[in-house]
Amino acid sequence: MNDFSLAYAGALATPTKQQPAFVTYSIETKASIASATGVIKEQSRAFLDSFQALSAEEVSRAKAAFGQWDAASGITFLEVPAGLGDLKLGKFDLTLGGPDPSGRNAAAYVYDDAVYISTSASATTQILLHEIGHFIGLKHPFSGEFTLDPSLDNWSQTVMSYTSGGYSGDVLGVLDKAAISNLYGDAARDGSQVASWSWDATTSTLTQQGFSTATVMRGVGGNNNISGGAGADSITIIAGNGRNVIDAGAGNDAIVTMGAGGFADIRAGDGNDYMVISGDSGFKVDGGTGFDILNFRVGEAGKGYFSLVAALTAGSAIANVEQVRIEGLSFSDHLIGGASADSMDGNGGDDRLEGRAGDDILYGREGNDLLVGGSGNDLIVGGAGIDTAKFEGFYKQFSVVLGSGGRAIVTGPEGRDSVSEVEMFQFADGTLTFDPDAAFARVLRAYDTVLGRVPDPVGLDYYVDRMEDFGTSLTDVANDLSSSREFQAATGGLTNSAFVDFIYNNALHRAADTGGKAYYTQALDNGMTRGAFVVDLSESTEHRGLTAAQVANGFFNTDDTFQSIALLYDGFANRLPDASGLAYYAERVKSGSMTLAQVTNDFATSVEFKNGIAGKDNGQIVDLIYQNTLDRAPDTVGRAFYQSQLDRGATAAGVLQDIALSAEHYILFSAHITQGIETFGWA
Repeated sequence: MNDFSLAYAGALATPTKQQPAFVTYSIETKASIASATGVIKEQSRAFLDSFQALSAEEVSRAKAAFGQWDAASGITFLEVPAGLGDLKLGKFDLTLGGPDPSGRNAAAYVYDDAVYISTSASATTQILLHEIGHFIGLKHPFSGEFTLDPSLDNWSQTVMSYTSGGYSGDVLGVLDKAAISNLYGDAARDGSQVASWSWDATTSTLTQQGFSTATVMRGVGGNNNISGGAGADSITIIAGNGRNVIDAGAGNDAIVTMGAGGFADIRAGDGNDYMVISGDSGFKVDGGTGFDILNFRVGEAGKGYFSLVAALTAGSAIANVEQVRIEGLSFSDHLIGGASADSMDGNGGDDRLEGRAGDDILYGREGNDLLVGGSGNDLIVGGAGIDTAKFEGFYKQFSVVLGSGGRAIVTGPEGRDSVSEVEMFQFADGTLTFDPDAAFARVLRAYDTVLGRVPDPVGLDYYVDRMEDFGTSLTDVANDLSSSREFQAATGGLTNSAFVDFIYNNALHRAADTGGKAYYTQALDNGMTRGAFVVDLSESTEHRGLTAAQVANGFFNTDDTFQSIALLYDGFANRLPDASGLAYYAERVKSGSMTLAQVTNDFATSVEFKNGIAGKDNGQIVDLIYQNTLDRAPDTVGRAFYQSQLDRGATAAGVLQDIALSAEHYILFSAHITQGIETFGWA
C-alpha cells in the first residue's frame, strides 16, 4: 500500500478535537466514482472501463468496517445512494492509471473523496478499515514526525500498520480507538455537535438544527436541511451533490457549499455573511440584511468554466448580495460575470475573465490571461505572464493615459477602466502592446541602433508585419535597414573596426570598450555579417535599458484586415470608412465567410460607386479610381494597362482592389490606418 498521510482530508475538512461528525458513504455502481471533483474525468478510457462494483460479500465487509469506526467514535456514518457519499468505494485496475500514479501497485488507496481498490485484490476488512482510517484523519504509524515504537507497529495495536504481527487486522486496534475518539469524541457524543438532528434514509436527507449561539455545522454528501441560530454560524458542505437548504439565521455567518451537480438554496439571514458555493451547482441565494459576499469557486467538474449570466438565465438566482466574486482554479479558466459588480480571480493558468456589465474587478494572476472588463468602470490587474486586456470598440474611440508603474487609465464607450500589469490592450482594429520582447520593441531598437532614430510609423508597421506574419528574422530587418541609402551613406566605406565604433556610438552613445571592440572586429573579419553584429548590440541589456522609455510608450499594431478594408473604402468612395461598415466587413473576412475580393465586389456594385462611374468609359473609370485612391491622375502606362484589362472583360472591382491595396496607396493613406483606423460615425 502507499503511504497516504491525508490527515483530515475529503468531506471532514480539519476536525476539531473531540468534535463529532456526520459522514456519508456510498458503494459505487459505475466509473463516476470521483464525480464530485471531476478527478475521474482525467483518467484513461482503459482505466475507466476497468471499473468493478464491490461484490455482495465485499459490500457486507465495507458496511461492517464503517460500523466499527462508528462504534468507536463520535462519527455517525450514513449510507447514501451511489455517487452521493462523502466517501465513495469502487474497484479499478490500478495498473492502468488512476488519480495517483504512484499507486499502480497498491492494493488500495484513498484519493480525495474515494477509496480506489485494485481489481486484483479483495476488499478485505483490514484494507477497508485501513483506507477509511486514512479518510477520517489517521496516518501510518511508521511515517511522519511522530512514529510508533516498532514493537507496537502491528495490527493488534492499529489497522493503520503494514505489519500483521500474526493478527488478522479485521478489528480496530487499541490505538485506533484511542486516536479516533481523541479526534471525534466517543460514541456517546454522536450528534452532540448540534442542538438536534434527524436522518431520513428514504430521501438521504440529514436535518440539523444549530444552537442559539455560534454553531459549527457540517453537512454531508446527499441532501441537507441546515438551520442556524442567532450566533455567527459556520456551515460547510464539501460534497454538496444533493439539494442543500440552508437557513443560517441572524449573525455574521460563514457558509460553504462545494461539490458538483447539486443545488444550494441559501438564506443567509441578518448580518454580514460570507458565502462560498461551487460553480458546478445550481443556486438560489438570498443574502438578507447586512453586507453579504457571495464567492463562486469554480470546480474541477466544470473544467474551469463558469458563466454567471448563463447560470442566472438557467434559473439560478441571487438577491440581497452586496458583492459577488468568482474564483478560478490553478489551471486555465473561463469565467463570465453578470450585470452586477463582480470580482473575478483567475488564479494560475491562462485564463479568460469576462466581467460583462457593472464595475468589475478582474485579477488574472499567473499565466497569459485575457481580461475583458465589459461595460462599467473596471479594475483590471493582469499579474504575472503576458496578459491582454480586451476592449470592445476601435482604438481611436478610446483614450489610453499611461501612469507610473505600468498603470494605465483607459476611457471609452464602455467606461473608465484602471489597468495594470497588462502587456497588451486589444481593440477591434488592433492591439496596443507594451511587451519589451514584442516585435515592435525589437524593430524600434534596431532602428535606433542602425539609423540612430525612432522608426517612422510606416516603416515600423511594415517590419512588424513582416516579422509577425511572414517570419522575417530580426537579422533580416537589420540587414534591410543597413542596406538603406541613409545608412550606406554613413558606413559604406568603413572598415570593420570603424564600423564597430560607429554602431557603438549610434546605439550606446559611447565609444566601444577595448574588449568589445576587439571581439566584434575579429568576428566581422571572420565572416560575421554586419546585420548579426547590429542585432547583438541592439538586443544587449545596455541598449534595452537605453531604449526602455521609448518602448514603454507602446505600439499600436493595426489589424491587417481592418487596414485593407479601410484602404478599399478610400478607393471606392474617396472617404474614411464608417465604423459599422468597417467592423462588418472586417469580421466577415476574419471569420472566413467573405474574401477581400468579395468585399471589393460589394463596394464596386454599391449605389455609391455605381453613381460615380455612371456614364464613364473604361479609361474614365480608371481615372476615377486613381483619383479616389492615389489623389492623382494615372500615369500613362498605368492607365493604358488597366483600361486594356477592362476592355478585355476585367471587372472594375478587380482594378479597384489592385490599386487600393497598392504600396503607394498604403503609404499615402498611412496616417489614417497605422495608429488605429480612423473612421466616422462611431458604432
